[in-house]
Amino acid sequence: MVLENNRGFVVIEVLISIFIVFLAIVTIVSSYKQNLQYNNKIKDYENMYFTVKSIVNLLDKTDINAGFKFKKIKIFKLNGFNIEIYAKKIKEQRNYVLNTTDLGNIVGSHSGNILYILYKIKIILKRENFTKNFYYYVTKVKK
Repeated sequence: MVLENNRGFVVIEVLISIFIVFLAIVTIVSSYKQNLQYNNKIKDYENMYFTVKSIVNLLDKTDINAGFKFKKIKIFKLNGFNIEIYAKKIKEQRNYVLNTTDLGNIVGSHSGNILYILYKIKIILKRENFTKNFYYYVTKVKK
Protein backbone atom coordinates (compact mmCIF):
# COMPACT_ATOMS: atom_id res chain seq x y z
CA MET A 1 0.00 0.00 0.00
CA VAL A 2 2.78 2.36 0.76
CA LEU A 3 4.32 1.66 -2.65
CA GLU A 4 1.16 2.66 -4.58
CA ASN A 5 0.99 6.02 -2.77
CA ASN A 6 4.66 6.70 -3.55
CA ARG A 7 4.14 6.04 -7.26
CA GLY A 8 1.34 8.62 -7.48
CA PHE A 9 3.45 11.09 -5.55
CA VAL A 10 6.40 10.58 -7.94
CA VAL A 11 4.17 11.21 -10.99
CA ILE A 12 2.95 14.50 -9.45
CA GLU A 13 6.54 15.53 -8.67
CA VAL A 14 7.57 14.83 -12.28
CA LEU A 15 4.62 16.84 -13.64
CA ILE A 16 5.46 19.78 -11.34
CA SER A 17 9.13 19.69 -12.37
CA ILE A 18 8.15 19.58 -16.07
CA PHE A 19 5.87 22.59 -15.49
CA ILE A 20 8.69 24.50 -13.76
CA VAL A 21 11.11 23.72 -16.61
CA PHE A 22 8.46 24.83 -19.12
CA LEU A 23 8.04 28.16 -17.27
CA ALA A 24 11.80 28.68 -17.25
CA ILE A 25 12.02 28.03 -21.01
CA VAL A 26 9.12 30.40 -21.73
CA THR A 27 10.78 33.11 -19.61
CA ILE A 28 14.15 32.67 -21.35
CA VAL A 29 12.60 32.74 -24.85
CA SER A 30 10.49 35.83 -24.14
CA SER A 31 13.42 37.73 -22.62
CA TYR A 32 15.59 36.78 -25.62
CA LYS A 33 12.89 38.02 -28.01
CA GLN A 34 12.58 41.29 -26.08
CA ASN A 35 16.36 41.69 -26.10
CA LEU A 36 16.39 41.33 -29.91
CA GLN A 37 13.71 44.03 -30.21
CA TYR A 38 15.74 46.42 -28.03
CA ASN A 39 18.90 45.73 -30.05
CA ASN A 40 17.05 46.51 -33.31
CA LYS A 41 15.69 49.72 -31.79
CA ILE A 42 19.18 50.75 -30.65
CA LYS A 43 20.54 50.09 -34.16
CA ASP A 44 17.75 52.21 -35.66
CA TYR A 45 18.51 55.12 -33.31
CA GLU A 46 22.23 54.80 -34.04
CA ASN A 47 21.50 54.86 -37.77
CA MET A 48 19.28 57.94 -37.28
CA TYR A 49 21.97 59.71 -35.26
CA PHE A 50 24.66 59.19 -37.90
CA THR A 51 22.25 60.18 -40.67
CA VAL A 52 21.31 63.45 -38.95
CA LYS A 53 24.97 64.13 -38.13
CA SER A 54 25.86 63.67 -41.81
CA ILE A 55 23.06 66.04 -42.85
CA VAL A 56 24.22 68.69 -40.36
CA ASN A 57 27.77 68.47 -41.74
CA LEU A 58 26.38 68.76 -45.27
CA LEU A 59 24.29 71.84 -44.39
CA ASP A 60 27.23 73.57 -42.73
CA LYS A 61 28.95 73.58 -46.13
CA THR A 62 25.95 74.71 -48.21
CA ASP A 63 24.36 78.11 -48.63
CA ILE A 64 20.86 78.42 -47.18
CA ASN A 65 18.40 80.84 -48.74
CA ALA A 66 15.18 80.89 -46.76
CA GLY A 67 12.73 83.50 -45.57
CA PHE A 68 10.92 83.85 -42.26
CA LYS A 69 8.65 80.86 -43.04
CA PHE A 70 9.82 77.26 -43.36
CA LYS A 71 11.01 76.56 -46.89
CA LYS A 72 11.84 73.13 -48.28
CA ILE A 73 15.48 73.20 -49.32
CA LYS A 74 16.36 69.55 -49.99
CA ILE A 75 14.77 66.13 -50.47
CA PHE A 76 16.88 63.00 -50.86
CA LYS A 77 17.48 59.45 -49.59
CA LEU A 78 20.26 58.46 -47.21
CA ASN A 79 20.84 55.31 -45.10
CA GLY A 80 17.39 53.96 -45.97
CA PHE A 81 15.56 57.16 -44.90
CA ASN A 82 13.55 59.55 -47.05
CA ILE A 83 14.80 62.94 -45.87
CA GLU A 84 13.17 66.36 -46.13
CA ILE A 85 15.03 69.46 -44.96
CA TYR A 86 13.34 72.76 -44.22
CA ALA A 87 14.94 76.07 -43.23
CA LYS A 88 13.49 79.18 -41.63
CA LYS A 89 15.28 82.48 -41.06
CA ILE A 90 15.02 83.47 -37.39
CA LYS A 91 17.07 86.65 -37.23
CA GLU A 92 19.46 88.64 -39.35
CA GLN A 93 21.81 91.24 -37.92
CA ARG A 94 24.98 93.12 -38.84
CA ASN A 95 28.03 93.12 -36.60
CA TYR A 96 28.32 95.73 -33.83
CA VAL A 97 30.59 98.69 -34.62
CA LEU A 98 31.79 101.45 -32.26
CA ASN A 99 31.94 104.96 -33.74
CA THR A 100 33.05 108.25 -32.24
CA THR A 101 30.95 111.35 -32.72
CA ASP A 102 32.16 114.90 -33.32
CA LEU A 103 31.88 115.55 -29.58
CA GLY A 104 34.11 112.60 -28.75
CA ASN A 105 31.32 110.31 -27.54
CA ILE A 106 31.52 106.65 -28.40
CA VAL A 107 28.36 105.35 -30.01
CA GLY A 108 27.75 101.77 -31.07
CA SER A 109 25.39 100.36 -33.63
CA HIS A 110 24.76 97.27 -35.71
CA SER A 111 26.04 98.83 -38.91
CA GLY A 112 29.07 96.71 -39.74
CA ASN A 113 29.78 95.06 -43.06
CA ILE A 114 29.36 91.49 -41.81
CA LEU A 115 25.85 90.01 -41.79
CA TYR A 116 24.95 87.20 -39.36
CA ILE A 117 21.86 85.14 -40.16
CA LEU A 118 20.35 82.63 -37.73
CA TYR A 119 18.37 79.77 -39.30
CA LYS A 120 16.21 77.11 -37.71
CA ILE A 121 16.62 73.81 -39.57
CA LYS A 122 13.98 71.09 -39.53
CA ILE A 123 15.04 67.61 -40.67
CA ILE A 124 12.34 64.99 -41.24
CA LEU A 125 13.39 61.34 -41.46
CA LYS A 126 10.80 58.92 -42.88
CA ARG A 127 10.90 55.16 -43.26
CA GLU A 128 7.79 53.00 -43.80
CA ASN A 129 5.52 53.71 -40.78
CA PHE A 130 8.18 55.73 -38.97
CA THR A 131 8.63 59.54 -39.00
CA LYS A 132 10.99 61.52 -36.77
CA ASN A 133 11.60 65.29 -36.71
CA PHE A 134 14.87 66.91 -35.66
CA TYR A 135 15.48 70.64 -35.15
CA TYR A 136 18.69 72.60 -34.80
CA TYR A 137 19.99 76.12 -35.33
CA VAL A 138 22.77 77.24 -37.65
CA THR A 139 24.42 80.63 -38.10
CA LYS A 140 25.61 81.72 -41.53
CA VAL A 141 27.97 84.67 -42.06
CA LYS A 142 27.88 86.87 -45.17
CA LYS A 143 30.30 89.69 -45.91
